[in-house]
Amino acid sequence: MVIVFYALKRSMYSGMIMSADLMEVTNTPAVLKEFLEYVDSDRFACIGAKTAAAMNTLIHRDCSRESKFTLSDAFEALRKFCINREEISMTNSTFVITFSDKQFADEMSFESFLWNTLSEMHVLDRNAGYSWSDECSSDPSSPEFGFSLVNEPFFVVGLHPLASRESRLSPIPALVFNAHRQFRYLKKLGAFEKMQAEIRRREISIQGDLNPNLSNFGDDSEARQYAGNATDSGWKCPFSK
Repeated sequence: MVIVFYALKRSMYSGMIMSADLMEVTNTPAVLKEFLEYVDSDRFACIGAKTAAAMNTLIHRDCSRESKFTLSDAFEALRKFCINREEISMTNSTFVITFSDKQFADEMSFESFLWNTLSEMHVLDRNAGYSWSDECSSDPSSPEFGFSLVNEPFFVVGLHPLASRESRLSPIPALVFNAHRQFRYLKKLGAFEKMQAEIRRREISIQGDLNPNLSNFGDDSEARQYAGNATDSGWKCPFSK
């Protein structure tokens, strides 16, 4: 199987069966349009998200007063995404929740918001009858940590307007959910390392250096990477299962 990278034109995907055939791509087209303009820009490094945007396999929900979409609604959409993810795309599907009416004082307040939101989603997940995935650790200090929802682990990327890292500097606060299973599948294809190297090359080009929190998948706890802000050796994740 060949991974279609972002360099291919969006028009090449016309006529293909896309995520819209399986579930609604967004609940707020205007917010998604603004978010995708950021993803398409040169200041955004992740080619995986760029490819998902090009392939129409980026599923989006905005939680805001205007959309009247709650976090509980977003969890239900994520649950449907998990059911359909492999059919949407085995290699390039992602789920994004934006919070278009949220404002933050600084990076620390966004970090608190991120972990509070994930904690609320964990409660929703538990109340829906799901247990923590046995594919990852629930200990956020473990190299095997992943955030489990709908019984599968995710790597979560926080983006917001006050991020010190240029490639995290989204005009709209967002949480991006990337499935560990998709990472493992890409590794099986021999494509994960190539994609990772290209993302890091772009990060250096954009920022001048790599995020000091960065580690290879499975080498260190991914939890400190979620919010995107700098953390020291004494940092402790505020989440506990």
